[in-house]
Amino acid sequence: MLATGAALLVLASCDEGSREDRFCERLAEEQALLAVVPTDPDELDAFVERYRDLADIAPLAIEEQWQTVTELVEAVATEDLTDPATADRLRDQAVAATRPIDEVRAYARTTCGVELLVAARPGTATTVPGATTIPGTTTTTVPAPGTVPPVAP
Repeated sequence: MLATGAALLVLASCDEGSREDRFCERLAEEQALLAVVPTDPDELDAFVERYRDLADIAPLAIEEQWQTVTELVEAVATEDLTDPATADRLRDQAVAATRPIDEVRAYARTTCGVELLVAARPGTATTVPGATTIPGTTTTTVPAPGTVPPVAP
């Protein structure tokens, strides 16, 4: 009985919070770094590694979806985007990942309080309506589904 109590005490002292808590905390810490795909090839490995590290602690509720996102990030970071066949395949992969991406964003927003952004290049970001922005970036708001953006005169 004493050994069981001691074992529980040791386990409790090692508890770093739930998987969800650790994921949300890490996601909040990495939010700005996840938002912009580096243009410097030397920074791509660290960028992909952030997604892989989060995949290791992703909560079961979005584990599969986060893996899909991670695989897409890995492909974009490692493939030759100038090759038309590769670009087409990656576009198809991105379209197929739309639902998992939406589910990850919804989870991040509702459970973690984190708005995930997507940026095409440093200095720009694409957001969904109502999303927060990264300081120092120019944002482009994506219109709500079924609406048409205003046309510049």
